[in-house]
Amino acid sequence: MTDKALPPSAPISVRPNPLLGMPLTAGGLLISLPKALDGGPTAPVYAAAAVVSALAPALVLLLSVTVGRGRITVRRGLHRTSVPLAELRSVTAEADAGRGPHTLRLESRTGARCRIPLLAVRRRDRQRLVAALERTAPPGAVREDQALRDLLGLPG
Repeated sequence: MTDKALPPSAPISVRPNPLLGMPLTAGGLLISLPKALDGGPTAPVYAAAAVVSALAPALVLLLSVTVGRGRITVRRGLHRTSVPLAELRSVTAEADAGRGPHTLRLESRTGARCRIPLLAVRRRDRQRLVAALERTAPPGAVREDQALRDLLGLPG
C-alpha cells in the first residue's frame, strides 16, 4: 500500500505541520493587532486575541507519534501512551460524521485503545507512519480498507 523505503529498525517520528495554521494566524493578527494598539476601551480584548493568534501554531507541537524500538509512542501534551508493536491487534482509520477519515485508531490485544488525530499531519508523513506500522506490526494488524486509503490520500 505504501512505500517500504526505510529499514525496519529505523525509528520514525511524525508531527503535525505547523504551517497549516499560518493563514488563520496571519488573519487573526491582521485584524486584532491594529485594534489592540489603538488604545480604545476594547484594546485589552484585542490584545488577548492577538496573543492567542500568535501562539496558536505552537499547539501542533503538543502531538508527536514515534514508531521504533518495538513500540509506538503517542505524545499528546503531557500525556504519553506507548504500546508494544507485537501487541497490536488492529490499526484502522476512523472518520467523524460527515467528514473523511482523519484519525488512526490502534487497538492492542489487551483491549487498550489509542486514537491518533492526523488531520494536521502532512500526507507524506501519514504514509510514512502507516508504512512503518505495516513493516513492524504483526501480520494483518493494519487493515487496508478504503478508509485507510482515504486517510493516506491514495486512489481507491
